[in-house]
Amino acid sequence: DDLPLTEFKREYHRTLSAVDDSIGRILAWLEETGQLDNTVVVLMGDNGFLFGEHGLIDKRNAYEESMRVPLIAYAPKRFQRGLQVREMVANIDLAPTFLSLAGLELPGHYEGLNWAPLAQGEQPGEWRDHLIYEYYWEFNYPQTPTTFAIRTPTYKYIQYHGVWDTEELFDLQADPREQQNLIDDPALLEVQVRLRRQIFEGLRDSSGQHAIAYSQKYNQGAVFRHSDRSKAAEFPDAWLRESGATDRVEHWLPDGPSKEETLMQINKALSEGK
Repeated sequence: DDLPLTEFKREYHRTLSAVDDSIGRILAWLEETGQLDNTVVVLMGDNGFLFGEHGLIDKRNAYEESMRVPLIAYAPKRFQRGLQVREMVANIDLAPTFLSLAGLELPGHYEGLNWAPLAQGEQPGEWRDHLIYEYYWEFNYPQTPTTFAIRTPTYKYIQYHGVWDTEELFDLQADPREQQNLIDDPALLEVQVRLRRQIFEGLRDSSGQHAIAYSQKYNQGAVFRHSDRSKAAEFPDAWLRESGATDRVEHWLPDGPSKEETLMQINKALSEGK
């Protein structure tokens, strides 16, 4: 489509204004019928959206603009007006919260948390310190590969499954717009290893296994590209090596403080023909 991005964004905002109008009508009706003080109104998006950030568009990436969603709750007799909650809340928390507000018991298999005490200004005894993001490649949206990420209050680690691509690590405190990939920063090696392990464990299913969702193809998918627009990216310079490079077998070893020394020993053995 040749629709300019600015016009596309304007149309998007027009759609959102209709949602705003509808919420206003709902609130007016609740007040007219005397039910406003006994009703909890929640507005939440199912995804964010990229409008050119990171040179991208769409909603499937693990960057902040895509994975963060609006969540506004209004309950005059229950929630503090104007309160901003800083804890990480997710869409899986909606059902536990609504059931708790209704005074009902939560099913044991629910993974979400009840955020009603947060909205009432209370400090949670325990709350999540990370959130795992997962997106599985769809053949009709081939621009985004299967993506796994873990977000903590300080860092976000992203890995892509099934494609030859670099990982990403961002310091969300120092770099909230995620402009500097720190995946090769040796000072953050321990953080990288920990988050890799944590995301692997967190993606296990209820039986302790890992499974990748697979979507059925019914045609070649949305593969067409504009001939005069961006081409496929080159491999990063940090990946390019000459024949016989001393770190050519570094992928044999897990990252860690002893990796470099072990690699030197392997190269010595290889050079000696052992």
